[in-house]
Amino acid sequence: MRSNGRFLYIVVGCVLVCRVGYSQEFRYAEDVAPSVINPMFSKEMVEIRLNELMFSGLFKDSIFMEAEGDLAETWKVSLDKQRVEITLREKTWHDGKPVTAYDVAFTVQALKRANRGAREFRRVAAISKVEVLTPNKLVIEFHHNVSRPLKFLYFKIIPKHILVKLAQEGEIESIKNSPIGSGPFALDDFVANEIRLRRVVKSAGDDERILEIRALLAVPKSTQIEMLKFGYLEAIVRVPPGRIAEVRAIDSCRLYSYETSTWWYIGVNHANHHLAIRNVREAIVHALDRENIRQARLGGGKTISGPFAPWSPFYDSKVTPREFSLSSTERLMKKAGYHKKNGVFRDRNNRMLKLRMVLNMQWSLVLRDVALSLEAELRAAGFIIEVQWLDTATWFQAVERDHIYDITLGIWTFDEGSNIRPLFHSKGEKNFIGYRNQHMDKLFERVQEVRDPDILIAINRKLHRIAYDDLPYVFLWSTPTYSAISTKIYDVDIHPFTFFGSVTEWRYQK
Repeated sequence: MRSNGRFLYIVVGCVLVCRVGYSQEFRYAEDVAPSVINPMFSKEMVEIRLNELMFSGLFKDSIFMEAEGDLAETWKVSLDKQRVEITLREKTWHDGKPVTAYDVAFTVQALKRANRGAREFRRVAAISKVEVLTPNKLVIEFHHNVSRPLKFLYFKIIPKHILVKLAQEGEIESIKNSPIGSGPFALDDFVANEIRLRRVVKSAGDDERILEIRALLAVPKSTQIEMLKFGYLEAIVRVPPGRIAEVRAIDSCRLYSYETSTWWYIGVNHANHHLAIRNVREAIVHALDRENIRQARLGGGKTISGPFAPWSPFYDSKVTPREFSLSSTERLMKKAGYHKKNGVFRDRNNRMLKLRMVLNMQWSLVLRDVALSLEAELRAAGFIIEVQWLDTATWFQAVERDHIYDITLGIWTFDEGSNIRPLFHSKGEKNFIGYRNQHMDKLFERVQEVRDPDILIAINRKLHRIAYDDLPYVFLWSTPTYSAISTKIYDVDIHPFTFFGSVTEWRYQK
C-alpha cells in the first residue's frame, strides 16, 4: 500500500502540474532548471535547448551535418575563404521589430566583449570585421582564411534594440530571463517550474505540427518516466542507460538513439604513489575487459583509446584501444617493480597493492553495476580494491575537492567544441586527478588561439595521442544517448547538439 500511495502522489502531481496537453502541445521535462535563457550567457544544455527554440543564427546544421542558411538567405564565400557576403531573410524579432544586419554586427561585438565568458567566443574570435552594407546585407571578414567559414557563423543573433534599451535603463541583467529572439518559438510564460513557448513561425502543414511547447523543470528522472508512461509528457530528452529497457517497454513511446561526445573513464589519483607510475595505469587498462563490461551493462557504444568520442573529428582512429590481456598486466606490473603472491600484487617491500575505489551511492543502478564490474575485474587481476560508497555531496567533497580517493568512475559530456581542457590542463577546474603535463598545457594554449578548424583537428588529435601514451585516465568507452518521444510525434530527427534543431518539421499523428 505504501508504494501505491507514492505512485498515486506522482500521478496526481502530474495531473495538477501538467494538466492534459493541447492537441498540438509538446511537453518535455528537464532534470534541472535553467539559470539563464540567453545565448550570450548560456552554458548548460537545458539552456541551450531553449535557445534552439527561441533564437536563430546565420547558419545551422542540416540533417546531413552541413551548413545551411538560417537567418541567412543567400551568401557568397570568397575564393580565399576569408570573406562571406550575406543577405538576410525577412524575419522579425518576437516583439515585431525587423532582424537586421546591425543586429549581427552588434552580436559579434557583444560576444567579443564577453571574451571567454561567452560560450560562442571561439567562433566570433575568428572574425576580424563586420561591415553592414544595407539593413539586410553584410560582409563578414576573418583574420585569415579558414577552411569552413560558415561553421563559424552558427552563433545565435541577439536583438540590438532590446539590449541597448536595457543597458540605458540599467536593467541589462533582466535580458537573461526575458529573452526576445527570432526563432520559431517565443516565450509565453516563465514560472518557477515551467516554461511555456508558442509557435510564431507559421508554415504550410501547421495543422499537424507542434504549436506550443511546455518545458517542466527540475523533474526527477523516475517521475519523468511515469509521466511519459501515462501520457503527461511527449518526451524525455535523455533516458539513463539503466532505464532504457523500462522505457522501451512503454508502448506509447519510441526510443531514438544518437551519438554524442559522452565518454566514460576511471579517474586515478596521481597523488597515490602506485598510480603515479605509468606502467601501473597501463596494467589497469589491460586488466579490464571493457568490451564485455560495456556489452553486458550498457549494450551499444564503442571502446575508446582517448578522450574523445569516436565520431568526433578530434578522435584519432589510428590510435586503437589497448586489448584485454592479463599477461600484459602482469608484465607491466613486473616492469614497475611489483610481483604477484597468492594472486595479489605486492611492492618491493612485499606490501599488498590496495586501492580505495570511492563511488557515489546515489548514482543510477547501471552506473553502480558498471563500477562493481570494474572492481571485480581489477580484483580478479590481482589488485586489492576497497570500495567506499558515499552520498553525492560527500563523494564530491572527497573526490573533487579533497582528493581523498584512489580511483573512481567518471563520465565526461561536452558540446560540439569537444573541450577537454578542464580535465587535463594543470589548472583545469575538473582536473581532480592532479595530472600535470607541460606539453599538453602548451597545446591547450594553442587551442585557445587557433581559428582554423583543420589546425584545431590536428592539435586535438595530437592531444589524443599524448593522452593515449601517458594514460592520465583509464579510458573506457563512449555510448549513444537515448531520447524517448511519444508515438504521437513522427518525422523526428535529433542532432547530437541541437535536440530541437528540426522541431518545426516534427509532426503530430492525426
